[in-house]
Amino acid sequence: MAKKSTKKNLNKIKKEIKKFSKPTIIIAIICFLIAFAGGVFTTYYLTKNDTFELIGDSYIELEIGEEYIEYGAKIIAFNKDISNEVIIKGTVDTSNQGEYILKYTVDNFRFKGYTLYKKIVVGEVTNG
Repeated sequence: MAKKSTKKNLNKIKKEIKKFSKPTIIIAIICFLIAFAGGVFTTYYLTKNDTFELIGDSYIELEIGEEYIEYGAKIIAFNKDISNEVIIKGTVDTSNQGEYILKYTVDNFRFKGYTLYKKIVVGEVTNG
């Protein structure tokens, strides 16, 4: 007799759970969509002014012996200026003719994997 009573109670519980399942699922979906939309809006708001750009031209021609001035890059991540964190790889030797490539990166979550390049050509400058 106890087994029938237990089985009857389990069936009753299952029926009650089924009654609340659809509304619960609908509420959970609505909550998820609201949270997702809030996350998208927040991400957009925090990153809308983000930038990673070279200061000056990405291609420069210099005469042999002419001075090269490095201006770096402007980096704004999550509305914070992190331009001082730019990593520049490469060198420019204006005493020797040649093409020099500078690579600009930053070790930051927002721009991890982004790379900018600047090409400096040292030699006879062509006008025109």
